[in-house]
Amino acid sequence: MNEPIILTAKETSNILRVPLSTLYRLTKTGRIKGFKIGRQWRYKKEDVLNCFNGGVELSAAKIAAAV
Repeated sequence: MNEPIILTAKETSNILRVPLSTLYRLTKTGRIKGFKIGRQWRYKKEDVLNCFNGGVELSAAKIAAAV
């Protein structure tokens, strides 16, 4: 059984090349799926990569709008 790869917020922001504050804002608005473990946000790598494959539409204009 394939276990999902779980990323920290820092790892996710590095993959997306956005600041942590932008990542948190995108998470809060539902543009990126995330979940909390205690007080820390975590992200499934598959969900993060799907942001670029049409799973969650994420473009430079939408990131700019979220900032």
